[in-house]
Amino acid sequence: MVKRLVQKSASVVFVASVLTCSNAYSNDRNINDIEKALQLQSTYLTELIPVISHIYNVEITLTSEKAGPITTPNIHGNYSVTEVLQLILRDSGYYYIQQGVNQFEIRRREERNGYTLGTLYIHDRNSHENGTTRIDREHIESGTTGNANLTDVLTRTPGVSLSGDSRRSTGAGEITPDNISIHGSPFFQNRFQIDGAVINNDIDPAYDDKGDLKRLGSHSQGYFVNLKNLESIEIMDHNISAQYGGFTGGVVDAQSRKYSGNDSFWMTWRHTSDTLTSFHVDPSMASEFEQGSIPSGKSFTLNQPRFTKNFFDLGGDLGHTDNIGTNFSIFHKKSEIPLYDYQPFIYEVIDGQLTESIDENPNIDQYRESIGFNTKTTITIDDFSEVDLNLRYNTNKSRMSLGGHSNSSFDYFNDAMGAGLNYQSELPIGNLFLKTNWDTFKNERTVNTQNPELLVILRGDQNITTGVPGPMSQSQNTYSLNPHIELNSIEYGSLTNNIRFGFDISKTDLEEIRSEKSTEYTWACLPWGSVCSSADQLYLFSRYQRLPYDINVTQNQYGFWAENKMEYNQFSINPGLRIDHNSFLGNTNFSPRFNISYDIFGDNRTNIYAGANRYYGRSFLELQAAQLRDKYTYSETWPLPNIMPDFKTESRGTTNWDGLLNVKTPYNNEFSIGASHILGSWQHNLAFVTRQGRDQFSYIYDSETRQNRFGNRGTSDTQTLTLTSALHKPIHFANANWTPRFMIEWQETLTNARNLNPGSNSGYLEGVGNDGFGVDRTDRVILDGRVIDVNDLPANAFNIPWRSSIQLAVDVPQYNLNINNFFDIKAGHNAIESTSPNRAIDPNTGEMLYSYEKVSYSKRLNWDMNIRWSPALGKSQPYVQLDILNVLNDSNVSKATGGTRYYDTGRQFWIETGIQF
Repeated sequence: MVKRLVQKSASVVFVASVLTCSNAYSNDRNINDIEKALQLQSTYLTELIPVISHIYNVEITLTSEKAGPITTPNIHGNYSVTEVLQLILRDSGYYYIQQGVNQFEIRRREERNGYTLGTLYIHDRNSHENGTTRIDREHIESGTTGNANLTDVLTRTPGVSLSGDSRRSTGAGEITPDNISIHGSPFFQNRFQIDGAVINNDIDPAYDDKGDLKRLGSHSQGYFVNLKNLESIEIMDHNISAQYGGFTGGVVDAQSRKYSGNDSFWMTWRHTSDTLTSFHVDPSMASEFEQGSIPSGKSFTLNQPRFTKNFFDLGGDLGHTDNIGTNFSIFHKKSEIPLYDYQPFIYEVIDGQLTESIDENPNIDQYRESIGFNTKTTITIDDFSEVDLNLRYNTNKSRMSLGGHSNSSFDYFNDAMGAGLNYQSELPIGNLFLKTNWDTFKNERTVNTQNPELLVILRGDQNITTGVPGPMSQSQNTYSLNPHIELNSIEYGSLTNNIRFGFDISKTDLEEIRSEKSTEYTWACLPWGSVCSSADQLYLFSRYQRLPYDINVTQNQYGFWAENKMEYNQFSINPGLRIDHNSFLGNTNFSPRFNISYDIFGDNRTNIYAGANRYYGRSFLELQAAQLRDKYTYSETWPLPNIMPDFKTESRGTTNWDGLLNVKTPYNNEFSIGASHILGSWQHNLAFVTRQGRDQFSYIYDSETRQNRFGNRGTSDTQTLTLTSALHKPIHFANANWTPRFMIEWQETLTNARNLNPGSNSGYLEGVGNDGFGVDRTDRVILDGRVIDVNDLPANAFNIPWRSSIQLAVDVPQYNLNINNFFDIKAGHNAIESTSPNRAIDPNTGEMLYSYEKVSYSKRLNWDMNIRWSPALGKSQPYVQLDILNVLNDSNVSKATGGTRYYDTGRQFWIETGIQF
């Protein structure tokens, strides 16, 4: 490897000498404005620095001598010296500062005095045809990150829409990451990965009612990734490589921090609370909110007027030998949420009789807690090979209660643990990459009572759901192996072939345990329409039981992919193919990938591109487990005096699972066109992406068999147009560096899936309308009194038609001060919700159809600010940071249901401080 790199370095110097002679510049021009046509091969950073110095006639010094193992990418195109330094130092743990007109110094990140803003969402100039947005370490630190979760930094990313739950005013105490939708696809159909390991929790990510009797649900992200541990994040939203499968939305690829070469240690503290927060609440629920009341039967509430959040992080770099080093990170997040149970009565079933008593202790102390660590040990085996050993752990605990029942508190856990090995080696034919990972995710509910039961009380004047749902656990174990090879470039005249191919093999096991029987009773006040004032006036109507069980399922995934990036003169053509097989669905899917780009003037400054791709989605363990769990369901309905004297039913299971045998894998067809242009220091990108979601999981109610039946009737159509402009080099004005960026995006989604909100009856078990019960057909619906095709319903989540964002970063080196401003505008729009009642008659046919109405949302304006002061203190790097969310305290409606409006959080202050040694 050393011999090859020396040969490469010699050739680089030769090419550089020729280019320098042919591109001499005059002394009266700013060095940062001079661009050179570069053709540089990959080599060591220490070998390339003198080459760049020679090309641009500048002085570049490297403060550390341990940069030898760091390799640089191939560089082709026109770049200024500052732009090429950004490219070669990306993900290296180094940064540069300009000491004079022609003098640059490259330092390790921990040697930094003060703080500078890094690249702002810049698309790779060498990959115009790829719809990839990259967020580096500097931008992660400079953003207003709220709860410091992975998705908190994706707010202003092209093609990405957030659920917005973390900004909900009435739920400001929560710390769970937001779900995201990419180009209108379901929020549970994205691929999340860290250091190459897929971290999707595939147990039941579309469902999130932690107090449900029959299901636990999970989250789309198996790990609640801590931002302090990340070096970079890449979001792939269109023209995605054949290397990636298991999504219909997009890919979020995070890289954790790596050993920098020097020992260091850092710690931080981050805090907010209700005293630092302004709330906006609908007047109709103001009293309920101020009390922090838990609604009857709810396991959690978005009425959280009191909360305190404290986040602690520590980590560092430890060198073991000259070729072994470890980066580690530990975090602890906790939010304490004192609440009040406003339901004055406690209902219990004792010896078969319903009893009622007064709640003597209505105060409930809930909390959310997340603890985790991550380590990455890098071993340089020799000049040819390197390996990373990764360990990761995360446990999330929520203390919850159900309103209106004694001893109803329970704990809900999301636990994750994993290990991985990433090996790469240079071979005579190219580069070999080998990744193998093991990860386990566990969702568990534990209770503090011996007889778990849920009670539904139909009193006439109000309906009350109370009780405790019973213990339950689900665990997912995934083992994966992902080798791939990138062959050396093969040239035939003017045609260069860059061939890559690889395999994906994974095995996923699920174990679900219900250790004891759980029961749900329904007690009714008779006759219907009357009001009962005491428990002894109520009649037992039904009993629904979940019997104990221990079920196990397994899904195996096999994949092969290959692609060839062909470069011919000013064309770049990238055909690819991915083949996947899932053992549960039994489908073998072929995913063609293709994109083409053209460098119009041959200087890598103006490019146009187009792409046509297919992406197949994920399969979920819930689909396989539910049919087994259904066998342990037992329901009874008793006759009621003088109402239904002969009506009594007993049944086990309510779903026809035979349809799963023929269910197809959901997929998205994608077509895209775009252009990018570099004008001076500005880069502009324009992209149009259209997605056709087909064969989405769904089920409908069969009125003849009185069962739910599976199918692939779910569809969606989304169009997205995005324009971004970013400044590569800051503007120097008033002793400060100013770096702006702009984005405007328009999106429209039509879908027949009614429930797209996280936590609702959405996704693979509730795909089209409701279940079809009580209507004559589900392919037609009524919207605002007009009969339409169900496929023409607008989406009811992730559906803002256009949004714009302006980011302005101001760096004041003289005072080690950074101020970052984020201005966002989200358009007013219409969403849908069910009418009351939720059915109506088609006047033309007399058929009963589901009925919806539009709900209008006004335009939303928001200004967030991040202020960071990083004074020099010897070799230490302390800092103090203030995040201000919603600086102007605007009242922005985020959701409306049944006439009640829910708002985004008002002005909120986050305080953060830290130090690095």
